Amino acid sequence: MLSFHRNLVSSTSDADTYLNNLDLRLLQRSRLIAARRLVRKQLRQAFANATANMMDERPLNPAFFTQGSWSYNTINRGTHVPPQQADMDDGCYLPMDFVTSSTPKRAADWYFGVADSALRQLVAEQAWEAYDSSKSTCCRVILDKESHVDVPLYAISQEKFSELKRSLVTMEKSFTQPDVIEDEFAFDWSMVSDKDVLLAQRDGRWKPSEPKIVHRWVEAAVAAHGGQLRDTWRAAKGWRDQQFPKGDGPSSICLMVMIEGKFRKVPGRTDEALRQAMITISKAILQPVIAPWDDTNENLNRLATEARRAVAQHAENTEFEISQCMLGRDNQAGEMLRRFKRQMGRHFSDDVSRVEVVRAPAVVRSHAPAAVPIPALRGDNRSA
Repeated sequence: MLSFHRNLVSSTSDADTYLNNLDLRLLQRSRLIAARRLVRKQLRQAFANATANMMDERPLNPAFFTQGSWSYNTINRGTHVPPQQADMDDGCYLPMDFVTSSTPKRAADWYFGVADSALRQLVAEQAWEAYDSSKSTCCRVILDKESHVDVPLYAISQEKFSELKRSLVTMEKSFTQPDVIEDEFAFDWSMVSDKDVLLAQRDGRWKPSEPKIVHRWVEAAVAAHGGQLRDTWRAAKGWRDQQFPKGDGPSSICLMVMIEGKFRKVPGRTDEALRQAMITISKAILQPVIAPWDDTNENLNRLATEARRAVAQHAENTEFEISQCMLGRDNQAGEMLRRFKRQMGRHFSDDVSRVEVVRAPAVVRSHAPAAVPIPALRGDNRSA
């Protein structure tokens, strides 16, 4: 049997492995971080200007929180670029008083109006690729063909907003470290519930949404199953991008929930963990995928019936191909590696020296005896 574990993951950053090749390159990562800083500065100034003469109190000064794959450490480079892009989700928060002091629709229209105008201007000033105001729950700043920043707009209860603002730590000097995020260090988000946070939508509606609840679920899942779960999530997302270049596959959070539900750690064999994930996806995608962090029965599987069947078929095909590759002989390593790569895309490893020969019983012995339950969490993430 052949093992492709070392072609998937590696402990050295310069090795030709799938996850290394899916990492954002330093220039792309740095550009996203710099763009986030400019977006925040622009929105702070825009909301200060827009409210300077509207209220008796001081002008509004939003707070920010980065969420989604960037905060989960599951972000990947796109496989088919364009249209696939790496994205950063950076939530913008204003106190809820501005919603309750007006009609909900007028408040949402005003919120998006200020943000759209400010960010359009910033895109022009920075000569970025484009600005997209077509998204129903966010503002999108497209930096180039590879990357964009999404800014969902939230209202947070006045009490929690005040606590948030009091707890913020200014970290302007810390940007010598590319991954340091300003404005997010000290606030205890466990104090915030879905009732404290509303997500604005362009149709004028507001939905309860507490993004941090999904972050806590991710952390709990990885703590229970180990880092191989995150590696499998990232590999499955890369597979999804290869198989569905137009973005018509399952959402990232849907993939993550499906895989976690049946995950079994296989020490030293992430290729086997990925094969098992394909079996899980092929079955779970045909049914509703219920968010495990709340009690609202939110279905994360938003694909139509035919699209679900297509995903299931792709997953079945990939599971078969991985199985055949793993059954290959030593003298077939190069051929099987190319076969594996056709399923996973251009970022998959070309290094045949990383393919290892293993005995079949090693896989059987490596299976974990039982799953570790993830504690139930309450909340919602309707902006995902």
